[in-house]
Amino acid sequence: MRHLLPIKIATLVLLCIVLVLSFSVREPAEDWRKGELVVILPQSDSMDYQFDRQLAELFANELGVRLRTSEF
Repeated sequence: MRHLLPIKIATLVLLCIVLVLSFSVREPAEDWRKGELVVILPQSDSMDYQFDRQLAELFANELGVRLRTSEF
């Protein structure tokens, strides 16, 4: 049983090294404020269209992103 201890320690050290290297390789996430907000709105002849559009514009302005709308 004692002869397995060095193997267990070596395995643990190797796993720690792999874990540290896997996290250090990743690039930081891109800033979300450079993107755009995509909103699907009801058809333009709908009664809710104007309200929903204005609400989406206000939300996009609050986030500081561009607004792209699409109708379903």
